[in-house]
Amino acid sequence: MKKINYRQKLLIAFVLVIILAGAWFVMIYAPQKQKVANLDSEIGKLKRQIRTSGNTVTSLPRLQKRIETMNVEFDSLAVLIPTKDSIAIITDEIVSLCLKNNLKMDHIQPSLDALLVSNDYFVKVPIEIQVMGSFLDIGHFVDDLIVLPFNYYQTDFNIERNADELELTIGIESYIYVINPKGKI
Repeated sequence: MKKINYRQKLLIAFVLVIILAGAWFVMIYAPQKQKVANLDSEIGKLKRQIRTSGNTVTSLPRLQKRIETMNVEFDSLAVLIPTKDSIAIITDEIVSLCLKNNLKMDHIQPSLDALLVSNDYFVKVPIEIQVMGSFLDIGHFVDDLIVLPFNYYQTDFNIERNADELELTIGIESYIYVINPKGKI
């Protein structure tokens, strides 16, 4: 058998070290590196979730305040929109404005058919009004109607002069919106 010289021993040791290093890389380092990469990716996901959660948690008081503000605004607007049970009160207010302005009320007729037919939460209720009086009194009456404490809309006027008197007759087509509690928003 031939004796292995120092160079050959060194070469064999070097090849053995490379083989062991390759085996270590393939069997230990690469899988550990993959585990570290997976854990780093998971940590990144968790950090994003924490940031998102943190943003949600920190914005929660602001969102709650906005909801409270919107509820207050809705309640203040709901005061301007009476319920369907308020139609008699609304009619009385219009009649009292007529009397306040020295006018004769010929008729006032809210159309309740709209309430009976509609399934909506907000219902448009037409109102026909006919009054008689002087031009100035009618003008004051129309001005007073516009500033009623609920949403009142005038859509058409019909003014006629009475033949044998100095009075005018005015027909007003108008409407109000009322809340139908059983309706759908």
